[in-house]
Amino acid sequence: MKRLLVLTLILAGLIAAGIGGYYIWQYYSETVSNEPKPPDNNNGGTTPPETTGVPVSKFKLVTDAALRASFDKGWAPPQFQENWVSADWSPDSSQVVYLETVGGKTNLGLFTPSNLKSQALASLTLRDTTVTWLNSNEIIISDKPSKAVRGSVWKYKIKEKIFEPVITEELGPWIQWDKNFNGGIKFSTSQGGTSPPTKLEASIIDNTGKVVKMLPFITFPDKCVFENALVFCAVPNRILSGANLPDDYLKGSLVLSDAFFSFNIKTGAVEFLVDSEGSINATRLKKIGNKLLFMNHYDDKLYEMRL
Repeated sequence: MKRLLVLTLILAGLIAAGIGGYYIWQYYSETVSNEPKPPDNNNGGTTPPETTGVPVSKFKLVTDAALRASFDKGWAPPQFQENWVSADWSPDSSQVVYLETVGGKTNLGLFTPSNLKSQALASLTLRDTTVTWLNSNEIIISDKPSKAVRGSVWKYKIKEKIFEPVITEELGPWIQWDKNFNGGIKFSTSQGGTSPPTKLEASIIDNTGKVVKMLPFITFPDKCVFENALVFCAVPNRILSGANLPDDYLKGSLVLSDAFFSFNIKTGAVEFLVDSEGSINATRLKKIGNKLLFMNHYDDKLYEMRL
């Protein structure tokens, strides 16, 4: 009888340890190969999973005004002109690059807030594009990402006054550019149409579009932030296999629960940080000091996580 009781307790302990360790094993097992694997299905709903709220011990609301101001600095500039369709600050925050639509044409230009002067750069025949000022001499112009459309990305060199292709006619490419890294996180699918993609890819690219490293997990570009050789990412536990990506995510119709990881670009090492346990769908990550800040899609509030 005593032997049976001991065996029962041992078995219960192993099961508990297995459940607790499964999540970490699931992600670390994917890092053996540098080829990312499509995540499992999520619950397919349109509301957040059942949760008791954001775990107080892991995340907390940002209440410090200075920290909030530091987070807000560097995001999209004010809408100085009504006809601007996309705009971004220069790396030194002294000017704004913009795309404007006038008379059916899209114009690329610079605006200087200090003297309210504009400078035309080029006239384009593009529609549904966004602009990013990547470094002092390079401006990135991207088609808005969609699985149904082959998109392209171009680079405009300010000094040379020339355009160069970065990505040409790929299915649903979505890149979140980072001025400090001089590159970005790229999400793409391997096929379009109405059928599920055969492969989802998340990678780190340089300013020419060349892949520097494949991420060992699948996540979306706005869920990552660079700091030197590290990339901090919020990684969805599951992504619905039949989802129309990245369209469904950009529309906000996916239910996601994130875990947080760091990835070393040089060594390929992955570190599990914390699981949000169904309470966080993070976006707009930013690292300030020893804190990782992000917006939570479920309540549109700013949270911080101490690293």
